[in-house]
This record gives sequence, structure tokens and C-alpha cells, in this order.
Amino acid sequence: CPFANHGGHSPYAAMQEPGALSRAGHQVALLTFNGVMSGCEATVAHTSVIPPGRFRLLHVLIEQMRTSVVPQWTMRLVEVCATLLKAILMQSSYDVVHLREAEPFPFMPHLLCLPARGCRWMVWLIGSNLTVPESSKKTGSGWLFPLYRAAFQGLVNGRFWIPLYRASLRRNRWRFATEDDVTRTAYEKYLGGAFTGHISVLPLGVNDPGIARPVTREESRRCLRLPGDRMVLLVFGASHLGKDLETVVRALVELPDIVLMYAGATSYSLGMNPRRLFSRYGLERRVRVFDYYIPESEKPAFFNAADACILSYVRAFKTSSSMLNESCRFGLPVISSDASTLGRLVREHRVGLTFETEDPVSLKEAVRRFSRLSHVEVDEFRRNCAAFVQRRSPDAWARGCTGLYEELTT
Repeated sequence: CPFANHGGHSPYAAMQEPGALSRAGHQVALLTFNGVMSGCEATVAHTSVIPPGRFRLLHVLIEQMRTSVVPQWTMRLVEVCATLLKAILMQSSYDVVHLREAEPFPFMPHLLCLPARGCRWMVWLIGSNLTVPESSKKTGSGWLFPLYRAAFQGLVNGRFWIPLYRASLRRNRWRFATEDDVTRTAYEKYLGGAFTGHISVLPLGVNDPGIARPVTREESRRCLRLPGDRMVLLVFGASHLGKDLETVVRALVELPDIVLMYAGATSYSLGMNPRRLFSRYGLERRVRVFDYYIPESEKPAFFNAADACILSYVRAFKTSSSMLNESCRFGLPVISSDASTLGRLVREHRVGLTFETEDPVSLKEAVRRFSRLSHVEVDEFRRNCAAFVQRRSPDAWARGCTGLYEELTT
């Protein structure tokens, strides 16, 4: 897991998924670049390219590079390459190398493994490589956006990688997994079908937070300095190009009684700068920004303080969202854009309401509909969230991984 020390879902995955695989009967070791975010401890044997307790100045330099856009992508490439090279050196001691993610460099494990033969890799594929908005309007990334888009179209998704992928698939054994059918179908067609026949759908496990003492809404709001008598909406997680914060803000302008919590690091992507956006629309007094990676221990307060979680994504976003999993873990109903897989899951599992993607008027009406729901209707959403989590347990995910490992080793 090269990015376990980045904001986003990787630290949670690094802590939870190896444990699920261990419970399924596998001997598991976790490999990261420089530890897990916030000093969290993995539940299995853990090795890092740069050990967290050593080379302190180097860790400081790495963290500084991650907070600036251009050096950040250079640093991500270094982290991927270093972690993959170490995994290749260690692979003779293991049956399978399970790569949690290498985005935005999906070609790198194939490139580095090409000289070898007989390697067995399982690679998780996410839809972000296939989701590049048509313009920078929704991202606020200015002059960097054309550069970013050109890099994806010309480098990451360049057709010149096709011979590499085909050669790699001949020399070594690969299995790929995606969260949903939409992502699998997209990758089946990716670069002339280079991955066709090697991809399976394997929904991620959703872990029950197992809170020892439930935190009440009143306690959470006091802790986060939120008003106790107003509707509070939550936007959670690191910003990225697939998210559409501007639609949320434009809807909020027309909802003067609503308070918004924005919780998650903003310095790790080209996503919209939230503080700048809130200031542009004059909403500073109605928004509480928590601009840092929210560790697992603090999540209950944020999700319990809110009435609903807003999941707003651009039209190009075709997959599910890890934030849907997070909301359901804590029993918090969602108000979600109806974009493709995400909207279908929300409607199918009845865990909240949907609105038309990139439409602030539709979102405004969805918020008003939610505010008029009875306690019975909201409680039904919460029960459905619990059912969603039960159907997507980490142990079920680990059993799916076991099947793919067996395909690789037999």
C-alpha cells in the first residue's frame, strides 16, 4: 500500500484489509512507503521502505513535497516506484503480491515486473484513471488542469503502453479487481482491451466502527462547536477531481438555515480549494472547515454530529464512492448525486436521497425534502445503512480475495 501515509482512504485500507485477510487464514505482511497516516499501527507484520521511526528529516521533506501540487505528483511517483521495487525484491517469500493501488501510475508495476517471470500479482483498479473532468470549472485548479489532463491522456492512458501490458500479462500472472461492474466494463475496454479476461468485481469491505461508547449528537456538536438547533450537513473526505463541491456551495447559498461541515485534507489533490470557494460565495460563517486527515478515532464525532452526508460528484464520475461506505458505517443517511453507480446504490439500498448531478437547484430541493422527513423515515434510512454494511463485510471481501489468490497460484 504505497500511499498509506496519504490522506484519503489508503490509511484506513492499510489498517483494516490486512487484518481481514489474516482472519481468512492467510499469512499477511503489509508493505508501505513510510508508514501509516497518523502513526496508526497495522494489525499484521509491517515493513516500510523508509521506517517511520528513523530518518526524521527525510520524513519532514517528504511531507512538505506532498503539500504542493507539482512536487506532490513527483513524490507519488517516487513512492510507487520505491514500494514496488521493494515488493519485487520480497516477492520470492510470498505466494502473491496484492497491490492496493498505484494510481495514477497503473503502468508502473507492469514496467518494473517486465524483466521477471512467474510473478503473481493482484492489483486493485479504481476509476480515477478513467475520470478526468472535461474542464477546470468544477475543480478550481486553474492553469494546472490542462497540464493534468494532458498528462492523463498522453501519458497515463497513452496507447503506447499497450505492448507493455500485453508483454507483462504473458510473462507474469495478474488478476485485477474493481469495486463495481461499471469500472470493470470500462477497464475491459481500456487501451484496446489489454486487461480483458483478467478483471473481477470485488466490492470493498465496510468495517463496523465498533464504537465502545456511542457518542450522542449533542456531545459531538459541542465537541465540534456546531449549533445544536440547526440542520448540519457533512462533506467528508479528501478533495479530488471527481468531487463537485461547487454544486454543494451554490445550493447552500439558497439554504440560509443550514450549517455545513467540511472535513478532510485539501492539500493532496487538484480538487477545488474549499476555503476559497466558501469565501467567494460569502459562506464562511455557515461552514466549519476541518482541513486535516480525520483519523478513525475522530470519525464518530463528525458523522454523529451531522443530519446527512452530501455526496456530490461530477458527471464523469461513474463508479461508487468510499464516502458512501463511510456514511453507512456510521449509520448516517446520504444526499447523493445520481451519477451512475453511486446513485444506483443509494436508491437500491435506500440509504438516502439523490439529486441530479451538478445541479444545485436539484440538491437544494433534495435537502428540503430530507428536512421534512419524519423520524420514522430517517430511522429507516439508518437501518438500511446498517444492512448495507452487513452485506459488505471485510470478511466477505477477504473471501473474494482468497478466490483470486487461488486462481493465481493454481
